[in-house]
Amino acid sequence: MKKMVLVAVFAVMLILSTAAVHAQSSGQAPVVNIVLTKQTPSPAEPGQKANIEVEVQNTGFGDASNIVVEIFPAAPFSLLLGSEKVTTFSRISASSSARILYDLEVDDSASSNQYDLEFRIYYASNPAGYVSQKVQVNVQGQPDFIIDTTWTVPEDIEPGGRVKLYARLKNVGTGTAKQVQASLNSTSGLLIPVLASGSVYLGDIMPQQDGVAVIELAVDSTAEQKTYPSTLTVSYKDETGAAVQETFSLGIPVTGIVNIEIINVEANFERNVLQVEIANKGTADANSIEAKLMVGGIDAGVDYVSQLKATKKVTLEFQLVQEGGGTLLLNYTTPDLRRGSVAKEVPITYQNPNQGSPVSTLIIVAIVAVIIYVVWRRFFRKKKKKP
Repeated sequence: MKKMVLVAVFAVMLILSTAAVHAQSSGQAPVVNIVLTKQTPSPAEPGQKANIEVEVQNTGFGDASNIVVEIFPAAPFSLLLGSEKVTTFSRISASSSARILYDLEVDDSASSNQYDLEFRIYYASNPAGYVSQKVQVNVQGQPDFIIDTTWTVPEDIEPGGRVKLYARLKNVGTGTAKQVQASLNSTSGLLIPVLASGSVYLGDIMPQQDGVAVIELAVDSTAEQKTYPSTLTVSYKDETGAAVQETFSLGIPVTGIVNIEIINVEANFERNVLQVEIANKGTADANSIEAKLMVGGIDAGVDYVSQLKATKKVTLEFQLVQEGGGTLLLNYTTPDLRRGSVAKEVPITYQNPNQGSPVSTLIIVAIVAVIIYVVWRRFFRKKKKKP
């Protein structure tokens, strides 16, 4: 019985092998190839995911049975979880095909290029007898800019002055931005670029690198104390040479500066007060002013002013103090709600008319003595002339 079974198996194998040899000799053997049919996105971007679809084509005249397709991703590609590395087809008929989907991740350090993706095709019964085939996947980085920081020199922008605007542009994308140029535009007409129409050339900026655009502006003397909307346009070419523009909105605050000076110090003896006249010689209003007078380290009084406009003046009043020197401490708020402070030396030198000095008293006494002497001489002479 066993001999009969062995003979039957041997006969079947002989028939199959003979059929295969006959098929190959007659040109009916399967011919299996791998073709890339779809890539999403195309091109793939470094640091991102990509989905590819390949077609397993049998271009021969014989059926392909128990065919295995195995993917071997190499840098910069890796297979995501959930995607099968090995796919087995029980049968792919002659002149027909089957499709396989793969989810890949592209390494974020990949440079723009065409990369080979390897596949191995073999019969399930003979993994060592594989045929290697490759498809090409296009990877291209894309520049992408952000404004990292902005600042101005000087920090306080005055009407009628000049200011340099600094904008740090960072390429957070995956491709090199070539021939980068930044330009500023303000629709107000009060912020006027000084050179090159507000444009500056930065050259090429690699991924994760930055460049600083420096644009000098002249501020019209009629500019108000407010924030002026402006746009910064970044122009460049991507790695394919295509022109790209990115636009950013900026607000440029014109605030001016507060410059408080003491212009007069005077004593009012009738009201027993010391009057200190101050002027704001700056270009910004000073609000909520607190003025404290210190004399000899002692608080000599406080006065308050709700607002001191630019180019205006106001008189502060304190309790009359002795002669000497003092310090006026001024605290205020700027139009953009920042706190400011300044200390000014106050000369306190005056003469109380109710308290004569020793020198003036001596002068008065001398004058009175002269008057008395003159009157006495006249009166004495008259008495002598009488009979």
